[in-house]
Amino acid sequence: MLAVGSVLLLVGTGLLGAGGTALAADIGARDDAGFLSSDVQRAASPGYALRSEPVVLADGPADPSGLARFLGDVRVRAHGAGDRPLFIGVAPAAQAAGYLHGVGQGVLRTDTALGLSVTSDDGVAPAGPPAEQRFWAASVTGAGTQSLTWSPVAGDWMVVIMNADGGAPVAVEGTVGATVAALRGLAIGLLVGGGLLLVAGVWLVAAGARPEDRSAAAGVHAGEPV
Repeated sequence: MLAVGSVLLLVGTGLLGAGGTALAADIGARDDAGFLSSDVQRAASPGYALRSEPVVLADGPADPSGLARFLGDVRVRAHGAGDRPLFIGVAPAAQAAGYLHGVGQGVLRTDTALGLSVTSDDGVAPAGPPAEQRFWAASVTGAGTQSLTWSPVAGDWMVVIMNADGGAPVAVEGTVGATVAALRGLAIGLLVGGGLLLVAGVWLVAAGARPEDRSAAAGVHAGEPV
């Protein structure tokens, strides 16, 4: 009982901490538009485009868009170097990859130790400016800070950032965010689950630490000679 109670106390404390952190983020870390956003990141490539790795939004056959619903609306906000007009688009990964096939580009990768990194490949210029393509699920283009908001659905997707004229090089700074509408429910669930485990753990530890009734253990009853 002591061992099981100690494990429940440990797990319950962890869930309470995670729930408290999630609730604090839900209440205090959102911007005026309701988004939770990353820190400002900078990325550059000598090529003609910066793109993400393909993002697969799927969560099992029974609920193929579960991750998409969890994320809520997604926002990519970026500013080009020197106020150069910028293009941001999200498209089915296969079509975006076809447009960028053989094009000099940088691939954005997230490393937990190093943060955002860019791997650049040499190549030719794209066949035409990005805004002229018709496969984008959502896109924005213009001078200054551009903000793309997209409601994701299940599928394989790619985010592409380019100069509006399709030229090189590409250098931006920006953030990625999401509304994560389910965050408050997740936080409350973690807090409730952690609280229940904590109560159960305290009860088990208290029961396991209770001194044993020595008289009962020795089979001694009232009225029997000792």
